[in-house]
Amino acid sequence: MDKYGKVGDDGTVSFRREFPNEVKEVWEYLIDPDKLGLWLASGEMTLQPGGKVKLIFQHRNLSSQEDPIPEKFKDKADGEVLEGEIIEMQQEQLLSFTWSGNSLVNFKLFRTKDLTQLYLTHTGLAKDRDTLIAVCAGWHTHLNILSDRLENMEPKGFWSVFNKLEAEYSDRLSLGIQL
Repeated sequence: MDKYGKVGDDGTVSFRREFPNEVKEVWEYLIDPDKLGLWLASGEMTLQPGGKVKLIFQHRNLSSQEDPIPEKFKDKADGEVLEGEIIEMQQEQLLSFTWSGNSLVNFKLFRTKDLTQLYLTHTGLAKDRDTLIAVCAGWHTHLNILSDRLENMEPKGFWSVFNKLEAEYSDRLSLGIQL
């Protein structure tokens, strides 16, 4: 399975991941504030359509490894707050919410044979190259951390992984590889 994100012509970024964990366990990492804070951001969600979403991104807290923030993100060193609204939720199947009002994030889960499938789509993004590369590298990094957490492993520092993936996505785009 290709772990790289895909970019649609409309600026949609999508990922597919497989986990050996049960759907219920993966779902808990999407909705439980403590578990969500281990791989994405701390905060809170009112888990019903129209419910509020408040995510506080503190990337340095996603791993115990020392990991300096890149210069271009120094303005976010103290964190970044994202607010949105739950659009749709189906227990252990679908979570959809606005992302700072401009875009929409969807998580879909389902079980096949021995694996839980997670489909992530982020729609309504600006179609410029830098945005799409950063969003792909960001989600890819967060999903790697989720995978590590589900396997009870300590994840690598967010920024070191993000920087590597940002360069890889840039190279893939420069080589004409469809993102």
